[in-house]
Formats: sequence, structure tokens, C-alpha cells
Amino acid sequence: MRQYYRDLPVKLKLVAIFLAVILANLCASLFYQREMRRLAAFYNATQEEHYRINKISVSLKDAKNFLDDYYTNGTEAAVPEYEQKKQEVQTLVGQLNNRRDNPEEWYMIHAITNSSQVFFEKCDSTVDRIRQREDRIYIEYYKAENILGYLGGYINQYLNVILEEDSKEYTVLENHAASMETMTRVFLMCSVAVSLLAALNLSESVAGPLRELAKYSREISGGNFDIQDVAVRSRDEVGELAAAFNGMKENIRHLIQDLNQKSQVEARLHQQELKNIRMDELLRESQLLALQSQISPHFLFNTLNSISRSAQYGTPQVTTALIRNLADLFRYNLDHFNRLSTVGDEVDIVEKYIYIQTHRFGDRICYRARVQETCREVLIPSMTLQPLVENAIIHGIENLESGGEILTDIRIRKTHVRIRICDNGAGITREQLQKIREGKSGKRTGHTTGIGVSNITTRISLYPGGSLGLYSSPRYGTIVQILFPLKPGGLAAPEPLAGGPGPAPLAAGAGPELPAAAAGPAPVSPPCPDWRIR
Repeated sequence: MRQYYRDLPVKLKLVAIFLAVILANLCASLFYQREMRRLAAFYNATQEEHYRINKISVSLKDAKNFLDDYYTNGTEAAVPEYEQKKQEVQTLVGQLNNRRDNPEEWYMIHAITNSSQVFFEKCDSTVDRIRQREDRIYIEYYKAENILGYLGGYINQYLNVILEEDSKEYTVLENHAASMETMTRVFLMCSVAVSLLAALNLSESVAGPLRELAKYSREISGGNFDIQDVAVRSRDEVGELAAAFNGMKENIRHLIQDLNQKSQVEARLHQQELKNIRMDELLRESQLLALQSQISPHFLFNTLNSISRSAQYGTPQVTTALIRNLADLFRYNLDHFNRLSTVGDEVDIVEKYIYIQTHRFGDRICYRARVQETCREVLIPSMTLQPLVENAIIHGIENLESGGEILTDIRIRKTHVRIRICDNGAGITREQLQKIREGKSGKRTGHTTGIGVSNITTRISLYPGGSLGLYSSPRYGTIVQILFPLKPGGLAAPEPLAGGPGPAPLAAGAGPELPAAAAGPAPVSPPCPDWRIR
């Protein structure tokens, strides 16, 4: 059961903890409310019973008063009033019940019932004798008066018994309600304690592996790949990230070894002045594989720090999203070695990368993508879009305090698929453009991969008809345009030909739709993404 809980996603763990706490407090609250309703119902019932007994006493006195009026003054109107009170008393007496099955209560109810019956018999006899003008009327009248005195004593005694029994029962119910209130408070305190412990445990289960990943990433950034694998303790997002990290480490280590071996082979071939076309193709393929799979420890370290801060400050939804997007980015990079990918997959992986960078840069970056629906299934070389978007952020947007905009526009133009990536960043000077075209742009610190513009140009040049153009002006931003020829069936980039062309310089221009590269004192128009795409 414990392992099953550890394998649950972080979101489900939070939901399970909250539901358990809420259900526990809800049950305690329902029990307490039930006891309070019982106490209130008992109170209402006792009040009603007391009112009924008092009403009997009052109605008996009213009946006697009407009888006195008729007996003394001969007022006929008093007789109907007397009959009404008589009926009222008989109804109320009939409602008396011994719900507690108490012998003393039963005796008093029996006494009240019999006495009231005899009382009204004497009263009725008095009324009849008065109407028939008989002698000795006063005998029945005084008997009724004496019985009323006894009846009042019975009622008072019954009321005292009722009050005593009700007090006992009310005390029991009150104690029970107080116990339920205490239990509810205990439940509340326990739920708070359980919530705190669960939150600490969940935070540690997320932050602990992330700290370990950050530690190992620092080791890898120092060039040490001979470290043990990160322990995968669960199958949630953190476990997936740890497993992806282990796979990435092994792949980088093996790829570096392979690259060193291929480099040694290339050096020997140059020394022997052997220019075998097949070997040149294999070397190019290994370079592409290495370029596509080199995950920068700096980017990983920065991202893991962001995830760790998010987990520390209690935003589990953001933490989960960052972990999932980082794992997807790694998985995509590891699963697409030297492959073709659809435009839709490339756009999706850029969205995941942008989510991670947005968490770091905040509203300094505004990214949008416009993709023609017919282009989404077109095949292009994998890891083509993400490095270019990353260049736009690092070299164009990163130094802006606000208002950074990046737009990716992909659509079909006649016989080609056209990809444009525009930004309104710092732009590039003519000298820097020349260095980039010559492949001398320098080290790309902090990139997700080692893939730069010159490397992407080299990869595109392996596909006949493919081209990359770079257009920029200082202070007005940069446009990168890529063209791939369309083939029947939606394949934009065919398999590279053996012995295909080597690295080609960046194109100076690719059509009238783009502004020319900065070449003079007059800058291009202000770089608004909506303006760039026509």
C-alpha cells in the first residue's frame, strides 16, 4: 500500500490527503450536528409537554369559572363556553403519554385522567340539576370543586415528576453533545497534524530527489560522468525525471566516448590522407547525433533550481507542470536521435521549453506560434525549431527588461514549407552576422543543447533544396527563415544523400517577403511579430 501511494502522481497524492482530512472532519461534524439536533428536539418536546400540562390546568380553571357563572348567575351563555373547555381538557389529557415507561408518571397520568373524568361528570350533573331546577344542587357543585382541588395537586405533582425526569435526560444528552464537541475538536487537531505531516512528507519526497538531481547535475557540468545513478524511488513525475536523468547521463557518456573514437578515426584518416566518402558520411552522422543529444548541465541546473523553489514555496501544480515539461523535453531529445519529426511535434516541444523559460523569465517573454494546419504532419529534421527559439531568447530577449516577443510562423509557400522565427530583441550587428555565417559565433553557454545556427545550417544543407536565411538589425530584432522543399505525401525533408554537400554558408536572402539584412545606416522597420508575417 505504501509503495502504491508513492507511485501515485503528485496531484493525486494531494487530492488523496485533502479528501482524507475533509472526510474525517465532515464525519465528526455530522455526528456533532446530529447530537445537537437530538438535544434541540428533546428541548422542544419537553417544552411542548410542559405547555400541554399548563394548558390542562388553565382550561380546568376556565371550565370551573364558566360553571360558577352558570351556577351563581344562571347565565346560559356560560354553558357552551364550559363545554368547549371541557372538550379541550379531554383532548389534552388524552395526549398525555408515558414515553419513558416510568411507573410514577403512569400513575400520575392515570390519576389526572380519572380525576378529570369524575370532575366533568360532577360538573355535568350540576348543569343538569340547575336546568331541571332540582333541589340540593350544591352537593354536586361542591363535589366538583373538591375534585378540582385534588386534580390541581395531581397536575402539580405530575409536572414535578416530568421536570425531574426531563432534567435527568437533558443532562445525559448535554453530556453526550459535549463529548461529541470534544471529539470534533480532537478530530480537527489530528487532521491539522496529519495534514502538516503529509505536506512535509510530500514536500520531502519531491524536494529530496530534486536536490539529488541538482547535485549530480553539478557533477556532470564539471565533466564527471562516472557517478552512480539517481535512485528511482517512485513512478510519479519525480521518478520519471530521475529515470530520464539517468538515461541522459548514460547516453551523453556513451556519445562522448563514441565521438572521441570517431574523432580519433578521423584524425588517422587525415594523417593518412584517406578521403573515403563513406567514412565522411559516418563522421557527419555521429556529429549530428552528438549535437542533438548534448543536454547542457547549466540549463538542467537552472531548471532544477526553479523546480526546487516552486516545491519549497508550496505551488504543487506549477512544480508538477515544470517536472512534466522537463521530462518531456528530455524524452523527446533522447527519443529522436537523427530522426525526422513532424512539424506538430517540433512545435509542441517548443511550447514545453517556453513553459519552462516563462517560469524563469516571467512576463518578459511573449511567445506565439502560427502553424498552418496542413503543415502539422509534414516531416522535418528533429530539434530544428527549439534551438532557434532558444537563440532568440538568449541572444535577443534575455537582456530586455520587458516586452520581449517571439513568433513562430510555419506555412506552405508553393513548393516549399517556410518556417520563420521572429523576435524583437537586441538584434545582430553586421560583424556578428558574418561570424555566425562563418561558424565562429563562439560558445553557447546555458543552451539546452549544443545546437547553434551554424550547426542547424549544416544539417539543413544535407537535404537537397533546404536553406536557412538570417536577417537582423541592431535594436530591431532578428528573423530566421528556413525553407524545405515539399515532396508528394507531405515529406518536407527527404533522407540525406550519401556524400551530400557539406556545411554551406548562411543565405544572404531568400525572397522579397523579408526585410534585407542590416547592411547600412538605415534600419529595418520596427520588429512587430504581426508585421513580420505577411
